[in-house]
Amino acid sequence: MSDISLIFDRAIDDSIRTLKSLKKLESGVAKAADLIGQCLRAGNKLLVCGNGGSAADAAHFVTELVVRFAKGPPRSSRDLPRERWWTSHCGGKRLRL
Repeated sequence: MSDISLIFDRAIDDSIRTLKSLKKLESGVAKAADLIGQCLRAGNKLLVCGNGGSAADAAHFVTELVVRFAKGPPRSSRDLPRERWWTSHCGGKRLRL
């Protein structure tokens, strides 16, 4: 087996282990989802932040919430030219709704 094949096989095996390990998080994720739902239904805001790559993950998470659960156009005003990630991601997601 070549080095590339070994690296590829190892990456697949690592990914399988990682995905299986997510099962352990189910109750914590369900609790977090319930808390987020309670927060938003009560009219509160959810603040999500990060630094570097985590900031991109936070932005993507918020975009998913807005796109998946918004009924009609987004309610808040946004400076879309400065937030190109939001415009392109929401535009693509909205077209699939």
